[in-house]
Amino acid sequence: MITLMGLLSETFLGVFHSLQPYLITSAMLSLTVASVGALNQTRLKRLFAYSAIGHGGFLLLGLAIGSLESLQAVVIYLIIYVIMSFLSFSFIFSIFRGSSNYIVEIVSISRMNPVLGFTFSLTLLSIAGVPPLAGFLGKFLVLSSAIDSGFVVAAVIAVTCSVISGFYYLRLLKQIMFKDENSFLLKGLSDVAVSSTRLEVVRASIMGLSFYLILTLMLYPNFLLYLAFDTVLFSLL
Repeated sequence: MITLMGLLSETFLGVFHSLQPYLITSAMLSLTVASVGALNQTRLKRLFAYSAIGHGGFLLLGLAIGSLESLQAVVIYLIIYVIMSFLSFSFIFSIFRGSSNYIVEIVSISRMNPVLGFTFSLTLLSIAGVPPLAGFLGKFLVLSSAIDSGFVVAAVIAVTCSVISGFYYLRLLKQIMFKDENSFLLKGLSDVAVSSTRLEVVRASIMGLSFYLILTLMLYPNFLLYLAFDTVLFSLL
């Protein structure tokens, strides 16, 4: 992403305004496909794959705007997203065995392992962009830069897609906290679901460190803001 930022700000700077409509369109398509495509998913890995497409849309939107503030927002968004991804996939690979990764397999996991359930629940809310969690900071900065640069329609579409995607994050949160065998999306799967909450030391350490960083960036975001600013200046020089 940093390489693409450098290419757009240096190599393709002369044709950037010609490429901008295509970048904006690609960002909007990514957000729309991700938010709609994830609604009917019953497997957690596929759902997070669509989620990654949506986050890619936000990053592409920030790059398409091309202002100093939007590029700084892209760096912040990318750092936070990578941290949340480490925690999320450590959770997924710890809970699921083999190719089985149905969403229903995480039902009531907060009762079997309250710490694990709370950690993943807070991470889901952060990924969804719920304030004041770290994930909200990245989305807020991208949307703010879009509005300041006059891309109001793109910002409205991005907010709408975020609201839609928030539905399936809340659905995951419901599965973690409560058992819902009557859900039309998960009907018939609960009978074959087998949850496992045994964590390996390495994965537990990654989850713990990632969760610590998420909380730290939520409470003290100034370090991340300075880091993103220096990174953008370095890539533009």
